[in-house]
Formats: sequence, C-alpha cells, structure tokens
Amino acid sequence: MFLKNLPLVFLMIVFLLSCKVCSTLKSISYTEPIAEKPVDKIAEQREILADKADDYLGKKYRHAGQNPKSGFDCSGYTYFLMKQIDISLPRNSAAQSKIGQKIPLRKAQAGDLVFFQKGKKNRIFHVAMVYSNKDDDLRIIHSTSSRGVVIDELYTNKYWSAKIAHASNVLVQNTP
Repeated sequence: MFLKNLPLVFLMIVFLLSCKVCSTLKSISYTEPIAEKPVDKIAEQREILADKADDYLGKKYRHAGQNPKSGFDCSGYTYFLMKQIDISLPRNSAAQSKIGQKIPLRKAQAGDLVFFQKGKKNRIFHVAMVYSNKDDDLRIIHSTSSRGVVIDELYTNKYWSAKIAHASNVLVQNTP
C-alpha cells in the first residue's frame, strides 16, 4: 500500500517544502539602492573658487607673483586659484585668454575669467575671476598693481568696464 501512495507522498513533500521556501522568501525584503544625485563637479568647483578667492583679499601686488606669501600679479592670482582645484592654466593673461570656452559676460559665473584689452592692437593685459554675477551686479576679484587683491563691481567701474575683451569658462576644459 505504501508503494501505491508513493507518488502522492512525494507530491505532498514537494508541496510542503515549496510552502516553506515561499514563506521564507516573503520574509526577505529587497529594496532598490537609492541612487545618489550626480555631483555637478563644475558647480562644486565654482563654489570652492569663490570661497578660496576672498581668502586672499588685501594681498599685495607683486610683478610675476603667484603665491600668497610673496603676492600676486593678475595672472599669477588666477593661476594660483585654478591650481587649487587641479586646473592648469598658462602663466600669463594673454595665454590664459586662449583657454576654455568664450561665454557672454551676462552668463559668466563664479570661477569664470574675464579678460581686458588695451592699445591699438587690443592686446590682452589683465585677467580677473568672476566672484559673483547677480542682477546686473557682476563682481570680479583680481590683483591690481595699485590695490593688490580686491573685489570690484565691473559694470560701474569705468576703468575696467571700458577695457573688457571677453569672458571664458576655463572649468570646461577639464570636464570629462
């Protein structure tokens, strides 16, 4: 009689085991990992640059200077700041003006560079970094020969506003 019922016993064992497996599986919960927001590296770099830039307000001007101990010239200051976020720039303003992507001044953001020209050949002679740009109030931070590292409002400064050549986003050159 046992042999006759063997298929039935086998089916009952399989059924009982499958019920046990199902109840175990129900107790295990699986959750999708929460995807982290991608960090906008350029936005982070802009914030770092603006934060670091004003640490050097008042540092004296020094021809060919590129560090806070001895002082900065204009391109030495931008060279030094960009180096803090692992961006390599040439050492002079004319060469820096050829790096990155030219952008409209009204769209310039903290960390972008503004270049200035003079003379009959419109030679680039100065560079400043955009510190902030809000509602027609574009502030630049730069090292000037007369005042050292300062923040100026670009549109209301007659000397600098008359000499604007262009603005460039140099942060894009190192974006993957």
